[in-house]
Amino acid sequence: MSAPVDLFHSTLNIQAENGHLTKELACSIREFLPTRYAAAEVWKRVYSLYHDGASLNTMCRATEPTSHAPKYPPAFVLLVKDDAGNLFGSFFTSYLRQKPHYYDTEECFLWTKSKDKFTAFPHCGQDQFVLYCTKEFLGFGGGNGKFSLWLNASLEYATSSFTPAFGNAPLSPAYEDGSRIPVIDVELYKLY
Repeated sequence: MSAPVDLFHSTLNIQAENGHLTKELACSIREFLPTRYAAAEVWKRVYSLYHDGASLNTMCRATEPTSHAPKYPPAFVLLVKDDAGNLFGSFFTSYLRQKPHYYDTEECFLWTKSKDKFTAFPHCGQDQFVLYCTKEFLGFGGGNGKFSLWLNASLEYATSSFTPAFGNAPLSPAYEDGSRIPVIDVELYKLY
C-alpha cells in the first residue's frame, strides 16, 4: 500500500484546498503511476494559471531542472479545469521543452474526472506521439491530425479528441464534439 500523498503548494504558501488537486484525485492518479513515481510523497505545485499568469512559457520554465534535481527523470501532473467544472490532464516524465517534434516516454498517460468518475488513458505504445510543445501550444497524443489534449499558448482554451496514441475519449464530457474548451485554470505539479 502506498503512503498517503502530501500535497504541498509552493505558490505563496497556498493551502491544499486552494488548488484543484484533492488528495482523493491524487490517489486516483497515483494508481496509474510507474512505481518509482507512485512512491513520491510530495506533489509540489510549480505552476498555476490563476497565480502565475496565463503563459505556456511560464509553465515551461516552472519545469526546468534545479540544482537539487533528483537523479531520476522528473515527473509532472498537469491538471486543467474547464468552464463546466470538469478536471482532466496528463502525467508526463520530461521537462517541458519547446521542440519541433514529439518526445517523452510511453509512461505518459491522460486522465479525466467528471463528477465522481475517474478514467485514465495510458499510451497505447503504437507510435511516438506522446508530448509536443512549441511556443504556440502544448499537445499530447496524435496520429489522426488531432491531439488527445491540446492547450494554446495563453492557456485560455483547449481541445480534446480521440487519437490512436492514447485511445482516449474526449477528456471533457461537455465538449465531446472536439470544439474549443474554455479553460478556467491550469495547474502543474512536480512529484518528489
